[in-house]
Amino acid sequence: MCRYAPEVNTENKEIMEMYERGMHFLGDWHTHYQKIPTPSRQDIVATQRCYHGAITELPGFLMIVVGKNFPEIPCSLSYLTESVIEHFKYRQFDGAGTD
Repeated sequence: MCRYAPEVNTENKEIMEMYERGMHFLGDWHTHYQKIPTPSRQDIVATQRCYHGAITELPGFLMIVVGKNFPEIPCSLSYLTESVIEHFKYRQFDGAGTD
C-alpha cells in the first residue's frame, strides 16, 4: 500500500504565497481506495497541522476524500481547525426542487 505524507512546511509556504496574491486556501482533497471514504487519522493530523501553520482569515479548512465508488457513493467532507473535527453526513439528493 502506498501512503501519501504531505510536506506541511512546503504546503504552508505555497498557501502563504497564494494568500499574498489574494487567494485563499480552502482545504485539500485526495482519494482513498474505500467503498465509503473516510479521512484517516493521518489525514486529520496533517490538515490540522497545515491549518495551524497557515496565515489565513478562514475559521478552518475543508477536507474531501473521494472513494473508489464515486459517484455512486459520494465523497466524504470534513471541516477542521486545530481543535475541531466536523464530519458531514451524506444525504441523498434527488434533484427535486423545493419551490
